[in-house]
Amino acid sequence: MPESKSVEVLPMDSHNRLLVSRVHPGDWTNPEPAGRYNLVAIGGGTAGLVSAAGATGLGARCALIEKHLLGGDCLNVGCVPSKALIRSSRAVADARDAGAFGVDVSVAKEVDFASVMERMRRLRTGIAEHDSAERFRKLGVDIFLGEARFVSRDAVQVGGHTLRFARAVIATGGRAAAPPIEGLEEVGYLTNETLFSLTELPPRLGVIGGGPIGCEMAQAFGRFGSRVSLFQYHPQILDREDAEAGRRVQDAFRRKGSNSSSIRGCFEWRGGRARNGYISSATGRLGRSPSTRCWWPPEGPPTWRDWAWRRPASNTTGAAASW
Repeated sequence: MPESKSVEVLPMDSHNRLLVSRVHPGDWTNPEPAGRYNLVAIGGGTAGLVSAAGATGLGARCALIEKHLLGGDCLNVGCVPSKALIRSSRAVADARDAGAFGVDVSVAKEVDFASVMERMRRLRTGIAEHDSAERFRKLGVDIFLGEARFVSRDAVQVGGHTLRFARAVIATGGRAAAPPIEGLEEVGYLTNETLFSLTELPPRLGVIGGGPIGCEMAQAFGRFGSRVSLFQYHPQILDREDAEAGRRVQDAFRRKGSNSSSIRGCFEWRGGRARNGYISSATGRLGRSPSTRCWWPPEGPPTWRDWAWRRPASNTTGAAASW
């Protein structure tokens, strides 16, 4: 009998049904634990998949636990869908700017947003085969779908099974944290976990957070035809990047503000109140909160000697640790 909860990815069209069948199949039965594992990876995103596949390739006995969708943020609600949207938005911009190069593209009309999103779902589903439960099973990794819970310093439970290990990798990543802005809950907002489920273009969109992801989505939806306001706490967007690069992007956004379908500008909020803009739909990318809850084993939490932390590479949003 299947031991994991059924998962839906909206809209449940043919593409998303195939996606779920690959990265969280409803008929999946967790295997019987194979003795003591050399490595148990908790979290089936990029870090967990690479850890399990790499260790298995070196001869280790490995298990991987995922409670939602294999592929994690990158495949499902991050890199893959965002880059698909960015590519479509670039095609829109190229068509609209073609006249500057002596090319008449007068046939270009409105953006078919539903088709843009359908293309994204189709591409994502195709890529999902590489992160599928079946592929990793064939690589020799024991795949367990369900929520993991540590029960001792060398054991974790999932779906009624107890997995014993020599080492565990916690690679559960994080999720978008909503900023403490008065009225935000009443307005309703999107995050990266819900943005890519849209089927209709929001006429007005407030993007809270002027980092790389906020700027990408602000530009893309502006090109599609949304009236976008970008809210940033710091005086300049991309404040963690090279200052000159950030200024160039900010200047480009403001120049495009003359187009009703493009970015209207860069704004600030202070004291929890948005200024100079009305948010009818918002997507927040203001930091991350961990996707873990602490359940310590009966003997108590581990000491610092029990943990070997690995700092995530570059500017990633996930977290990985070996125990």
